[in-house]
This record gives sequence, C-alpha cells and structure tokens, in this order.
Amino acid sequence: MKYEKGMKQPELAAAIPNALQEYSVNGEAWRCHRFDLLALEFGLTSPKELELFHEIAIRRARGWMMVRRLFGLAPMVPPANAELDDLRLWERGELLSALGLTKGQLQEELDAVRGAFGRHGDTETGRRGDGETGSLRPDAPAPRHADTFHFAQEDLLARHGFSMRFSTREEGAWFAQRVKDYELILKEKFATVLARNALMTELRIRQLDDLLNDAEKCKPGLTEWKNVLKLRSDLDRSYQDALTQLKVICPWAGAVAGKHSFQGVLSDVTQAIQEFAGKGDTRLVDGIFTMTEILVECRRSTQMPEPRYRAGLVVFLNAAKAGLWDPNWNPGRAGQAYMTPGQLKKLDGAWKAALVAAGDEEGEAAPDLEVEGAAGEYPLIEEVKA
Repeated sequence: MKYEKGMKQPELAAAIPNALQEYSVNGEAWRCHRFDLLALEFGLTSPKELELFHEIAIRRARGWMMVRRLFGLAPMVPPANAELDDLRLWERGELLSALGLTKGQLQEELDAVRGAFGRHGDTETGRRGDGETGSLRPDAPAPRHADTFHFAQEDLLARHGFSMRFSTREEGAWFAQRVKDYELILKEKFATVLARNALMTELRIRQLDDLLNDAEKCKPGLTEWKNVLKLRSDLDRSYQDALTQLKVICPWAGAVAGKHSFQGVLSDVTQAIQEFAGKGDTRLVDGIFTMTEILVECRRSTQMPEPRYRAGLVVFLNAAKAGLWDPNWNPGRAGQAYMTPGQLKKLDGAWKAALVAAGDEEGEAAPDLEVEGAAGEYPLIEEVKA
C-alpha cells in the first residue's frame, strides 16, 4: 500500500513499514524500535527520513530525550557513558510520571519537535521546503514552536502568581530568569506584593524600550514616541521607588540575583545600626545575623581578645544562600558571586583587625571573665547601644 497525502490514520498506519527500523547517522548505526508510531506522530513516510529526523530532533535536548524513550531510538552499539534510561522503551504514562509532566506538557514538547522537522525541506520525499510546518499527519494539531514557553518556566511563574502572555519566547525566558533572581524576596511575607510589582514594572520598561527602538512602530520625534518615552521615564521612577522600599523591608535585597559584595557587610551594617539605635529594629542586618547577634559576636574579653564575628563567613553564606535553590548554581561560574577561601580569610582578618584597632583607640576595656563581679561581665547590649 502506497502512502498518499490525505490518508486517514488507519490507512496511514497500514502504509507505514514495520516498527523496527535501522538507520545510520554520521556513520554510526542506530535503531528505531517504534517507527510505526514515530511516523504517525511526526509525519515520516519512509525509514529513509530517519536520518534527517534524527539530525533535526537532536537539537532540542529535552524533546529529543522524550522522543528517544517513547519511540525507542538508540545506538546499535551504546557508548560506555550511555544512560540506561535512554536505551529502553518507555510508555507514555511511565514517562509522564517520571518527569512530573501533564499530557499537555508532553504534547507541547513533541509538537515543538514536529514543527522543527516540518520546517526543513526534503525534496526527495516531497516535503515542503518553503518554511511552512508541513506536518504529514492529517489530523495532527498545529505545532507550536517559536512561541512555545517551557513548562518549567510556566510553573515558576505560576508559583509566584504571574500569569501573562509574552510577545516572544526570548522575552518569556528573560522574565522567568528575573523571577528566579527575585525568588528569595518573593518568599518574604511582607515583600511579596512589592517584589511582584517591581518585576512587572521591569517587564513593562523592557517592552517600552523595544517599542522605542522600533522606528517602524514608533518613529522618534513624533508625539506617540514622546508619550512612550515619558511613560518609560515614569515607570523607571516607580521601579526605583519599589527597589528602595524593598531595601527597607529586606536589607539584604541589594544582593538579589547573586550580586553579593562586601557592601552587604559594611555599608548595610552601618545603615542597620542606625535603624537599630533609632527604632530597636531586630531584622537581619547582613542577611545572616540580627543586630543583637552581631554585637554579641563583636564582644572581646581577656580570654578572647579578638571578636568572633567573621565578615568572610557572612559573604560566603550569603553567596551560598543565593544559590540554595538553583540546581545549576556554580560559585566559580562567571557572573555568580564567588570568593576563594584565601580571600574570605583575608576579610575575616581585616574585619577583626579594624574592630580591635578601633576599640583600642577608644580605650575599650576587655573584661576578664574569670573575675568575680561587674569587672568580669560584658556590658549589657542596651548600654552598648547607648
């Protein structure tokens, strides 16, 4: 039975060769255990198309993994580092359970692979080469490719109450990354709404920038362009105000997106000391300790002449906290906070030396804790504050 365009599924299934098919990619022998189902899903009409399908599908790592497991694509001679899960057949229900997906999410991944395959012309098999989808499965849903938004990103946005459509896939991926950067702040009970508003404002600013840079949609100098520019300026002020308020609620918010620095240990500590002295504020000062804890750690005595507060430890813990929920976090990767153990040790030493020098200059008396009475006691925290 010969394949003809417009066949119904039962006729199409009868026209497709047997399930098990062998093919070659770059001289390497491969096998497809379920070619009949693969052909129905992606519109292949001949085993000769397997090589082209392989070369296109492998470019989408996640989709390729699902295709391999569902339809049994595997090398005839597996390499030593091959994943065992990629060498056996999976049922759809089993794959959905293992990956934590819904049927719709799995179908989106397969549709994206189908769309990528359909866009590539193959004159030998009559496949369209004009850039259209060209799926040969008559009743297949129209594949979504460029505007498909990865379900993991959708879950992230939904978890924090964001629900919107993006003009491009790149815009959606950018916004999802910004939400991930703000995730620690979004989890703070009193900062959630403010953080969400700041992120939405940042998205609008990005969209307005794209509009201002598009001379066809918004010509520079015209009234519309000036109005957009004014709106962009207003949003920027609103955004800066939101960041200022976030810094008050979350003093460590300046370290968002992993941009931790020694500022969070010095200037932020100074500001927090002012807040504590004026209002008795006991929130985290440096992202790790409260004011009272820092004051206790900075005490000195005859038995321990150096303070116990470690600035290097604080920087290290803040950096680690930023990557706590990121499975791909790598402190050595460019753009992520990272200081070597030697640099952290220098921070510890610099802080202790500065505090000891300042205390000695003021004539600070270090109590002897082995002496009975007031001479052997630390000053009360309230006395230190005053």
